[in-house]
Amino acid sequence: MVFDGDCSFCRRWVGRWRSTTGDRIEYAPYQLAAPRFPQVQPEAFGRAVHLIEPDGHASRGAQAVFRSLALAHVKHWPWWAYRFVPLFAAITERAYRFIADHRNGFDKLDGIFIGWHDQASTYLLSRSLFLRGLGLVCLIAFTSLWVQIHGLIGSRGILPIANLVHSLRHYPAQKYWLMPTLCWLNASDGMLTFLCAAGVVLSGLLIVGMAPAIALLLLWIDYLSLVVAGQVFLGFQWDSLLLEAGFAALFCATAGAARPSADRPASFAKCRRDNFPNIQYPSCPAGRGNAIPRILAGQGWRDYAGFRAAGCLAQITIISFRLDAGIPDYLAPALFLATSA
Repeated sequence: MVFDGDCSFCRRWVGRWRSTTGDRIEYAPYQLAAPRFPQVQPEAFGRAVHLIEPDGHASRGAQAVFRSLALAHVKHWPWWAYRFVPLFAAITERAYRFIADHRNGFDKLDGIFIGWHDQASTYLLSRSLFLRGLGLVCLIAFTSLWVQIHGLIGSRGILPIANLVHSLRHYPAQKYWLMPTLCWLNASDGMLTFLCAAGVVLSGLLIVGMAPAIALLLLWIDYLSLVVAGQVFLGFQWDSLLLEAGFAALFCATAGAARPSADRPASFAKCRRDNFPNIQYPSCPAGRGNAIPRILAGQGWRDYAGFRAAGCLAQITIISFRLDAGIPDYLAPALFLATSA
């Protein structure tokens, strides 16, 4: 890849590309490399980056950028889109030409909004903050549930979990699938206390960054057990959202510490690169009710009455994944993410 070595904007972006592509692509300023490639005019090097392949084939501009990313096995879709998607090549080349013609202005904007560094972002700090923040949310969830769990589903609560467990013992082949909870092992008040206490401890481990992947996995199992056991008391969208966030975070965590480290690449970057499914709930205007409880209650799956009753324009979300598959609501997020990651 040959670039303009006198352009600070070019040098900074080449540095970022180099940290992404590694030694699979060689980078050199045209002021030094131009004599090696007489087939390209020196002034052309000053107008756009050029990718010179071993067979002598040269590409320039956006085409060179996309081709280099594909050859380095970093991103293949831009190069595919450049060749096969109508207007993609024309639009990207025009955008490249505009930025190149105004590189001095974009140099300042790039430094202000992206930074003056010439290394690709590793997302190490973002990952660490995200996992610790999620740990704090889990801590609040388990602590608030702990003080009311016995009154809700305890042996003397409103809807004792022991009664539900006993009623499903007649369905041995389906009970674990329909009701995945650790309360099958023990549905006593002591077990409920243990699950809440374990959640608090695991949340603390996640906050301090100790074995985040293991802590997240155990937290997800723990909270799933409580959500299922909680019945109607834990059937709200924020409970499902916390389960989804916890499961997705498993792909952003490591088995070791969650502290940023220069010698360990951030898997958070991998989550971004692999285009994790964007899970969103339909937002409803105030005063019009809530669509999700209606849908999860089975109201209006076929004719979308649940959405219309809430006055929502619904996106296709993971909730639609269970329409005809017979999959419980609390398992659909995990299964969708597991098959999409």
